[in-house]
Amino acid sequence: MKNVIKELKKSVPKEIILFNEPLRNYCSFKIGGHAKIMLVPRDLEELIKIVKICEDHEVAPFLLGKGTNLLIDDEGYDGIIIHLKGWFDKITVNGECVRAGAGVSLN
Repeated sequence: MKNVIKELKKSVPKEIILFNEPLRNYCSFKIGGHAKIMLVPRDLEELIKIVKICEDHEVAPFLLGKGTNLLIDDEGYDGIIIHLKGWFDKITVNGECVRAGAGVSLN
């Protein structure tokens, strides 16, 4: 885990990396401990870079959208969380095809 964190610190903008982030702020039930590391990519390019680094280090990140109906342990999460919001909360409609990002509200 140390190697993947070192690589992320070196390869992605520091403002998208959060350490010891309280997860209760990211779920609808407002419960849970802290995330060891959370990344909040601002666009698809940053997301791809993060996922590639995780794959290279054989670390499976947890992808977090709006956090609706998500129960988070009070012990927190010791892995890597990728929080998809902003660029990832868009809906596009093309004819009969509707595409919704992972950060879109269920409503």
